[in-house]
Amino acid sequence: MRKILEKIILKRLNKFIHDNTLLRPEKCGFRNQHITSHQLLRVVESITRGFNEHRSTGALFIDIEKAFDSEGLLYKLIKLGIPDGLTNILGSYLTNRHFRVQIDSHKSQWKQIRAGVPQGSLLGPVLFNLYINAIPQTDGTEIGMYADDTTFLTQSWQPKLAHHKLQNAILKAEEWFKKWRMNVNASKCVALFFTKRAKHKPPSQLQIDGHKIPWAPSVKYLGVYLDCRLNWDCHIRETIKKARAHLLRLYPLINRTSKLSLQAERDIYLMLLRPVLTYSSPVWGHAAASKINRLQVDQIKLLRMIAHAHRATRLTTLHEDMKVPMMKSQIRSLAQRFYDKIRCVDNPLINALGQPHTSSEKYKRPISLLGLTITHHPERVTNRSTEILQNCTNRTHLYTWPPLQKKTTNKFKKINKN
Repeated sequence: MRKILEKIILKRLNKFIHDNTLLRPEKCGFRNQHITSHQLLRVVESITRGFNEHRSTGALFIDIEKAFDSEGLLYKLIKLGIPDGLTNILGSYLTNRHFRVQIDSHKSQWKQIRAGVPQGSLLGPVLFNLYINAIPQTDGTEIGMYADDTTFLTQSWQPKLAHHKLQNAILKAEEWFKKWRMNVNASKCVALFFTKRAKHKPPSQLQIDGHKIPWAPSVKYLGVYLDCRLNWDCHIRETIKKARAHLLRLYPLINRTSKLSLQAERDIYLMLLRPVLTYSSPVWGHAAASKINRLQVDQIKLLRMIAHAHRATRLTTLHEDMKVPMMKSQIRSLAQRFYDKIRCVDNPLINALGQPHTSSEKYKRPISLLGLTITHHPERVTNRSTEILQNCTNRTHLYTWPPLQKKTTNKFKKINKN
């Protein structure tokens, strides 16, 4: 009965939150139509934009403890205008709760729960979103929130200025955390300085609650590894390690002497191993071809093992017989579906990520994987794939002929001279 009541309350609470736009657009966690790739794409787009503007990006990844004050939450619900009926039910749900520990036949005394919500509850994630929704944001900084992972980003031509902006954002956030009785796990916080400069001196270390946060060469954020140059080498390397670790667990099922059918082994690869290789690929799929080829090599080894194929078997024949697309084609297909859906998300910040890549930008954005680019003139768009034009749901762009070639231009010059 408790779960049924929670579902009813959750449905009405989500409807009120959506109708009144209570959650800020920077928040992607525990929301309908929002996934981890959206938040990752926001961070990568911001860093890439800084590279194209010859700016460095300072980023701080904060880990917030999920336990929050129940009285503070009820105060926030009242201030947000949550209906009195829902507020009273949630107040009864959060207050006067007790717990005890049992080991075999031994039981501890009852203790009161003073903070947080019951583990595994349906309402917990939504209530947590409402509680941390008002984290302050300073001028010159961007903020991204997914569940308890909060990210502060700032950009500048000078590393010292980026450090100054980021430290000010931390100080303001610390005051808010203390006011609302929330704790930050400083040992899990990571700072990263993104730059394309060959030689650069990192700024001084950031501080959170008196703890120094050193600048790290890379960070694992929402399952994807980001390095300071954003070349995706670290992520590809760690992804291959993870896929091989999964393969070791599945090796009794997938090997050259396996008694499973070819179809069964293929399905195991497609359902359990390939998702590991292509996780969040729309965000990093525009990496260099040499890095994507490393994933392709691992896929070929697995397919040969499954099909018991000889080493000299042609790659195209192997993929056609197994009905498995090449890694590059698979990543492109996933990116196409991802960017088609991104326009349907009810969030302006997420919708803006689907804008085509501009040819004048030196460093490619993730969407450049699809081949849709805008030339220097905003009214001219060059598309390298007619399939993208047919499947594109955004019809607001004006498509024109590409510019004239040099030979044709020279002919016109001769006619003008005559």
